[in-house]
Amino acid sequence: MKTTSLIAVFCALLIASAASLLADGTAGSKSTYETRFIVDMPTAGIARKGDFAVRATTFSGGGLMAELTAAPFANFNMGLSVGGTGFIGSGDIIVQSIPGILIKLRAFDETLFTPAFTIGASTQGYGRYSDSQKRFRTLSAGIFLAASKNFEWFLGDIALHAGINYSFEPPADDRMPNFYAGAEQTLGSFISVNLEYNANLDEYGSNMDSAGLLNASLRWAMEKNITLLFQLRDMLGNLSEDSGYIRVFVLEYSNGF
Repeated sequence: MKTTSLIAVFCALLIASAASLLADGTAGSKSTYETRFIVDMPTAGIARKGDFAVRATTFSGGGLMAELTAAPFANFNMGLSVGGTGFIGSGDIIVQSIPGILIKLRAFDETLFTPAFTIGASTQGYGRYSDSQKRFRTLSAGIFLAASKNFEWFLGDIALHAGINYSFEPPADDRMPNFYAGAEQTLGSFISVNLEYNANLDEYGSNMDSAGLLNASLRWAMEKNITLLFQLRDMLGNLSEDSGYIRVFVLEYSNGF
């Protein structure tokens, strides 16, 4: 199946799924599904056995990325994603040549005193894909190890996330281990706010004016199993080709098979 056909299938799944409202979303204190990303980077959260999630993410240049993640087994997720530019506006539609893949395994569940740990690999970055450079505007996570721990306090529920990763997109001489961290705070029953810092150690001096990406996300469980996200990316303005932060909308749908 051609990549363009995959995009059509994923988008059709997203639209069709909106007709069935059977579960809660992924935001707020009443959420049913675990948060699988802080903003860009993976958490230790996974989809439960028999569940699936579909996400549609916008980006500059009329870009759209569609992702489908499924959990065929307990503590194991697999996914496929594809994106391209030119879907909104005029000009040609340019689609990334190779779909992204996701594999995620929950190694340890969270306990009262220890976080959950997840290992995995993701080849899907964010933004336009450059065939000549073989990379996304924001690097994919590559191989990663993520940890997440949830707490209750007077402001509601808070989750702390951290991870290390190694992306294969930079040139071989520039590759190095990277780290990231973030937090998720509930604001009532149906809203959460996420903050993420990605050190981007393998980007400094080549693709970024200064090290580090600071991203934020406001997440609203607007209808049962549908969550709307408004994201502010690169709040420090370190991406050398962009001026100021980047505004992004994401629509997420989660349900069971």
